[in-house]
Amino acid sequence: MAIIYTYPETKALVGDDLLVVSKYLDDTRLVTNSITLSTLASYLNSTNNGGTGTNSYVTQWADGVNGILEDSPAFTFDGGAGLKQFVLSDGYRFVVDRDAATTLGDPEYAITQNGVAKTSFGWDDDGGGFGFLYNWAGKGFKIGSTTLYPQFEILTDATIKNISNADFEFEADIIDISGNVGNAGNLLSSLGTGNGVQWVDKGSGTTDYIPIFTNGPNGVIGDSIIKQNGVFEVEIEQSLLVDDAFEVMGESIFNDDVTVTAAAFSAGSLSVTQTGIEITNQIDANDGRVFINGLPSFADDAAAGLGGIASSRLYQTDGSGAAPLNVAGIVMIKQ
Repeated sequence: MAIIYTYPETKALVGDDLLVVSKYLDDTRLVTNSITLSTLASYLNSTNNGGTGTNSYVTQWADGVNGILEDSPAFTFDGGAGLKQFVLSDGYRFVVDRDAATTLGDPEYAITQNGVAKTSFGWDDDGGGFGFLYNWAGKGFKIGSTTLYPQFEILTDATIKNISNADFEFEADIIDISGNVGNAGNLLSSLGTGNGVQWVDKGSGTTDYIPIFTNGPNGVIGDSIIKQNGVFEVEIEQSLLVDDAFEVMGESIFNDDVTVTAAAFSAGSLSVTQTGIEITNQIDANDGRVFINGLPSFADDAAAGLGGIASSRLYQTDGSGAAPLNVAGIVMIKQ
């Protein structure tokens, strides 16, 4: 028999083409026979020497050097136009691993649309050394669940800001723009647009005292000189300066001198009535005269008592009493 490679080569194979084979009879005998290509193909298909598999599953080598194929845990699923899926059954994780010596580009999972980058998640390994979640297009990220969506938003277009639609719970410190964590009772105060926030001392005070700002723009609160004594009384511990009108709707007690300057009442007058003090007409700023209007008139003290005037109240004579009270207009104090 001639050597095989000395025969001319044919590339147009058909099922009826013959192959020369040595048929095995036993360990000592081989018989030369021929078979067709179609017979050989049928034999190979029947032996399943290439392995078995399931439609849509990605295959994997299962028998090392023997080259047997089988299903891998990954398969594709066609849910319709635009809904194709790649599924890892009984999956644990996808791993993107690269040599640490390779720093060109960052390993990442990327989502694109018609070849245009939209968002990605990966690791910056070319100097930064940090994980990243990037939004390459659109308005940012929305994070949520079926319970609340979105629960948190990261907006990148057009207004850059973070929006929380749920409560914040802090189990650690809040650090202000100066790196401070503040003290117990401090308030977090805005420093204006683009300047961050800062912890500030809200100050302290004493019970019943009306508070005032004691540190200007820093907003620290402290005690004023005005104190509420009980329900119906207010105490001013120092001078009271009234730049405009001053009205007393009930009884007022002054423990020290009361000074009324001409400037304070130049636009009005001070009148004394049975029920209190009120401004009615005018205090003469030139000669210091005080006009008392509206006092009830009686002949004398007895008549004033019969008329309902209480002790220590003011009234005036009507001129009908005995001398020296026979002159009208004398201001009297009911005894």
